[in-house]
Amino acid sequence: MGTLNTYRHLFLLPAFFCLFWSHTFVQAQSYPERKLNYLYDTTAIGKTNRIYQDTIIYNYLRARIDTTKSRKFTRFIFKTFTSNPKSDGHYHKRPLTNDAYAPYEGMIIDSVIIRRNMPYSPENTQGKNIGAFLRRKANDTHMLTKEKIIRNNLLFHPGDRVEPLRLEQSEYLLRNQSGIANVYFVVKETSPGIVNIYVYTIDQLSINVGVDYNGKDANSKAYIGENNFLGLGNQFLVYDHFNLGERNLFKGVEVSHNFTNLLGSFFNLRTNAGIGKDFYLLEVESNKNFITSNDYAGGINYSRNKELKIPAYMDSMYSIHQQKFNIWGGKSFRLNKNGINFFATAKFETHHYFSGPPVTAVQNAYYHNSDAFLGSIGVYQERFYQANLIYGFGYIEDIPYGFKAELTGGYRWGQFHNHPYLGGKLSWAFRTHLGYVSTEISSGAFFKKGGNFFKTSDKIQQINHLNIFWFSNLLSLRRNYHIRFFLHGDYMNGNNMLQGEGERMSFSGDYRIRGLSLEDSEGTTRMLLSPEVVLFTPLHVLGFRFAFYSYADLGTLGYNAHPFKNPFYGTIGAGIRIRNESLVFRTIQIGFSILLRNNNHIRGNAFDLRSEKQLGLDRLIPLSPDFLSFE
Repeated sequence: MGTLNTYRHLFLLPAFFCLFWSHTFVQAQSYPERKLNYLYDTTAIGKTNRIYQDTIIYNYLRARIDTTKSRKFTRFIFKTFTSNPKSDGHYHKRPLTNDAYAPYEGMIIDSVIIRRNMPYSPENTQGKNIGAFLRRKANDTHMLTKEKIIRNNLLFHPGDRVEPLRLEQSEYLLRNQSGIANVYFVVKETSPGIVNIYVYTIDQLSINVGVDYNGKDANSKAYIGENNFLGLGNQFLVYDHFNLGERNLFKGVEVSHNFTNLLGSFFNLRTNAGIGKDFYLLEVESNKNFITSNDYAGGINYSRNKELKIPAYMDSMYSIHQQKFNIWGGKSFRLNKNGINFFATAKFETHHYFSGPPVTAVQNAYYHNSDAFLGSIGVYQERFYQANLIYGFGYIEDIPYGFKAELTGGYRWGQFHNHPYLGGKLSWAFRTHLGYVSTEISSGAFFKKGGNFFKTSDKIQQINHLNIFWFSNLLSLRRNYHIRFFLHGDYMNGNNMLQGEGERMSFSGDYRIRGLSLEDSEGTTRMLLSPEVVLFTPLHVLGFRFAFYSYADLGTLGYNAHPFKNPFYGTIGAGIRIRNESLVFRTIQIGFSILLRNNNHIRGNAFDLRSEKQLGLDRLIPLSPDFLSFE
């Protein structure tokens, strides 16, 4: 494939992309998150502008239906599959802002009152139509999250003084508790200096069914389970492995159990076991992240598995049998009242292969037996503000902001070589008048014994990574339509890489080019730029909400350190996302794409249907120290 010389101008598309949409909707009003996003409680507070606007649309549609000739049939469809948007919420109106709790700082907490809510509010279950009937039956069969599980996730108790940071962190913990769809706190001053805190939670219907489909000729999984078993906040799933290309609908079975915040310790425990025709696996993981200042973190993880696999960049299939073990821990120390912390972490890991592909000193280092010790020190600060209509479809989303500076060093004892390692990472995220921005810069290298990290000749291998992400404030159009812009940029480069798996990059995972299948495309330098525009609509059918999106994915991949001298790949496309936030089902995405350049190594998928987990923003807390590797 040729170089990018004649396609360099295509990287200007994102600017024109955003400029076009901004000009098109120049009359739309743009509001900061704190003015725009609210929670609604139609029973306690009354109706808001959003409810009023949605109700106008609802009444307009109903009036139109009443004038149609096929009145009975269309009335039946309308009543069955739609509901007045004013009944969507259980919620109290409270601005979504990071300083919502600041006026109460230092006051004494008298009581903490828990208010648990079913997935569907009473208003949503009234009526004689099929939709209301189904929602009633769903509530009737649902088991609410136990109050004890909710209290175990709170970082404050009666008698404590109000600390806004602990309230933010508690909301985040509860919103990530399995089986809970939405959470919000209301602080009420009952007398001078004394407050009550009301904790409102809304459950999800916890039955979980889905398919992880990886293509006709690839191994895939279908699963069924419970995301909030007995209301105890633990997830239980059973997987069926299948391969349509082999016409084998039952290649094996896998069972997974995940317990969040085990016994109030904030340790998560995950166990996973499976067996099949050509694989078996056993995984046990228990980890706790940093949560508050002056906190500790740590974990212990063990896995053993065996599978038939064609390693990357090889033509033959091998039986890969491996065992991994690591143990890590860390401590943070509060430096000031703004939540800036110093931290130190350490990890020991061992990785052993019983069988696998052939290895040499310079080939398939990914499959080398190794032991390693790593340690990290640094400072960090993480706070949250709240917004919606980012990755979700209306429920609250916690947006982390702050910074992290981390230095990592260690030593790896390998099957053929032993090398010291040194790396660093700088991350920061903040809000501006134009939206939210997060940036991460990282670099890591193995170098010769006694070598100098800053001397190129002493480095054995080095990887550099730059990642930038931005999304705009919400643009409000008429009748409760909203638009948000996104832009993701990523650059990764490796020097002195070896041969085999883990030593090359491609466009995959979070760095894929949508609508593109690449054959034999690899490299050690990759650049990706992805602008996207999302239109959130008030449309909903049986609780399923709809959002339309358009995008351009532009990238280069190759072996030249200069990204613009590597082969160019790109697509533009559009589609629709569908999600019901009262259910644990993944977001359904239907997309269409067009190739920007044809080549023998490129195969386009004009149509794309997939289910995706709801994404989230990267946090700024320290994690287990690790080597920087290709993603």
